[in-house]
Amino acid sequence: NSDKSIEVLELKGADEQVIIGNAVASFCSRLFVAQGSKLYYSALGNYKDFATSGDAGYIADFHIDTAEIVALKPYQEYLAIYKAEQTYLLSGSSPSNYSIMPFSNKGACSSNATTTVNNKQYFFSNGLFALSQTGELNQIVMSSEITLNIKPLVNDINFNKKDSIILLPYELKNQLWCFVPLENKSYINNVFVFDYTNNRFLD
Repeated sequence: NSDKSIEVLELKGADEQVIIGNAVASFCSRLFVAQGSKLYYSALGNYKDFATSGDAGYIADFHIDTAEIVALKPYQEYLAIYKAEQTYLLSGSSPSNYSIMPFSNKGACSSNATTTVNNKQYFFSNGLFALSQTGELNQIVMSSEITLNIKPLVNDINFNKKDSIILLPYELKNQLWCFVPLENKSYINNVFVFDYTNNRFLD
């Protein structure tokens, strides 16, 4: 709005449920919102409409997985769907050709524990990992654990507070900052700084 006010919406899905989600992403001219294990998508070009039959809708418990969706992040021609212990990739441009495939048994800690920078999508699970596109067929592949060289530091993370983990790109210096909660600390004061150009963590 011109007065810069915030518009508060009460969205209802095709299942008549009020949609309250903390994982949100725009993909192929639709708004996707995750609530629990349901993935709602809006009508084409209308982020307020989640109820129009044949256009808006939802996908629930795909692959018989009832775990909560914690993060959504577009990557290349896919929408990455992160759960705590699983990552899925949604492809397709409309509900008629949507396909969700299991991709990895690694997931993301929180909605803020994913980010895309330098043509890779990084996510923090029980360590730092990355998705990348490679080869003549532009396949999506996952890296091995990037934090292996600092595993003793990763082992000090308080994963009971994993929803507070944040990945923040610092592109001016080609760095990815990983804010993590440590055991016996009441606040986050530790940052792992990853130099993604030279593929190493800074001391």
